[in-house]
Amino acid sequence: VPTDVFARYSDAVVEFIYPDNYTPLVEKPGKDVQHSLRLKAPYRQDCFITFDVRPAKGLALDKVVEQNTKNVKAAKQPATLGGEKAVYINESPIKNIDRRTYYIVKNDKFYRVIITYYTPMKKDFLPAFEKTVASLRLK
Repeated sequence: VPTDVFARYSDAVVEFIYPDNYTPLVEKPGKDVQHSLRLKAPYRQDCFITFDVRPAKGLALDKVVEQNTKNVKAAKQPATLGGEKAVYINESPIKNIDRRTYYIVKNDKFYRVIITYYTPMKKDFLPAFEKTVASLRLK
């Protein structure tokens, strides 16, 4: 379960606070991925936050969301993250696992933030994850 004590993460791309019992891991970027980071829980492997950055290729937010959610039936919701206009969707990819994915476009980059958590423990994980996402600042 995330602690009530938060640490600060900052790199050249993003800054945010996170539960201090989580570990920020910079992952090797893949094809088209310019930056990738995962906040992992100490024990529950199904509760984490993923952050990645890709080229937007001149596309506006609505087009990026459309391309990335064309096979998703979930409703798209407006949001603001780090002062930037965003869109998010909630979905359940498998039983007892919920996921919320945020999409942001800034400076011709497409930012995606994904929070994934064990549904029966939603009240334990979601508030801390939402606090982390709310603290997000894009550089």
